[in-house]
Amino acid sequence: MTRCTLKFALSAMLAIYAPCVAAPAQNVAGQYNSPHVSRGLQAGAQDFPVLSRYLCSPPRPRAISGVDVPPPPHRIPAGKAFDNLYFVGHAKASAWVIETKAGLILIDALDSPAEAQDYIESGLRSLGLDPGQIKVMIVTHYHKDHTGGAAYIASKYHPQVVMGDADWKALADLQKDLPASDRLERDRSIQQNESLTLGDTKVDIYMTPGHTEGTLSLIFPVREGARSRLAVLWGGTDIRQDYMAYARSAALMKGQVQRRGVDVFLSNHASADDTEVKLARLASGATQINPFVTSVSRTRRAFDMFHECALARADYYAKR
Repeated sequence: MTRCTLKFALSAMLAIYAPCVAAPAQNVAGQYNSPHVSRGLQAGAQDFPVLSRYLCSPPRPRAISGVDVPPPPHRIPAGKAFDNLYFVGHAKASAWVIETKAGLILIDALDSPAEAQDYIESGLRSLGLDPGQIKVMIVTHYHKDHTGGAAYIASKYHPQVVMGDADWKALADLQKDLPASDRLERDRSIQQNESLTLGDTKVDIYMTPGHTEGTLSLIFPVREGARSRLAVLWGGTDIRQDYMAYARSAALMKGQVQRRGVDVFLSNHASADDTEVKLARLASGATQINPFVTSVSRTRRAFDMFHECALARADYYAKR
């Protein structure tokens, strides 16, 4: 994939409408007078070169695209990442499913009921899984690309719905003019770090504000045969609301990664963790090593990147 294509994918993920031009790379460090920029770029250089350049730059103005109906997202075939973890999202937003002995845990619900039907329901069936077994739905944050299909899933399958307390409040305000049938009703509210267990699987839930006030991030086991690992799913990619809170959240998760030996990094945006490329490699049988598995040190560096880029952004605005 070319650099220009990667920039387009990242821009689409973050709803930024900017032309993709094959211009020479800008000296991002020169735009900031902060040592955090170079540290953030260095932390992301191996695994997240495009994402680190975006995060370690000032936020771009969110321009109106001039398109009434956005183009449909690029389709990523539903796929199996681990023996108990499946992807049923698309290129703009991810939806992950953890299979347990007592049913399925769905993480995020895409942008609309139509996407929930097309990607989540159909994707699960294509993988031999029953959408009727969705027992828990965790929503990482209240933005529409993660909650748009949630009311549909909740009304049809009646899972327990889990979201951060502050984001339940924000979502209620956004939904106040919707018909009752289209609203996601408040259910389990997360106000501090806690966990949930379904069957044989425990998911640890961390409050990681910064992208939104109630953003949640997760650590849970993934299995390959007899081998069990730990995966972390970062709940809010863009540094957009509270820069210092975002930096603290990244530092929290970095500490958990190191302490618990987490060696799988996942995002709720496929372009942020190369989900499409990794799933394709697994499906083709081109690799005997799962590309979602890296190392504890590389997973930790992802949170170094988030932490340093958030501090760089905070420094930038403090001086303006």
